[in-house]
Amino acid sequence: MRLKGNSFGIPDGSTTFSAANGTDVGGKTVTSGTRDQTFTIQNLGGTGLQLTGNPPVAISGSQASDFVVTTQPAVIVPGGGSTTFAVRFDPSAVGVRKAVVTIPHADSAANPYDFAIQGIG
Repeated sequence: MRLKGNSFGIPDGSTTFSAANGTDVGGKTVTSGTRDQTFTIQNLGGTGLQLTGNPPVAISGSQASDFVVTTQPAVIVPGGGSTTFAVRFDPSAVGVRKAVVTIPHADSAANPYDFAIQGIG
């Protein structure tokens, strides 16, 4: 399994934020609008990859309510294929807002795949 944002890789367990790969979604005013970021899950294997979470992608952390998955990925990613999901940032307070995106799956010891995300309100 490989994860990308804006065509740039996001390592499993990453706590580094980058605008290039979408883990730093940038700034948004607290009083208006939202900011969306799309991520791509790639299945590097030859057989289907099953996403086992309910929902398939979850967001956690003390500021998780500022981030919501607006589009969930397919539950089965075909061998060599990919699927996408979208996260919306809608800050509830001024300042840096952080959360963790978690993708449980039925493949490898690196389960679940997770990474940190942030935005600025």
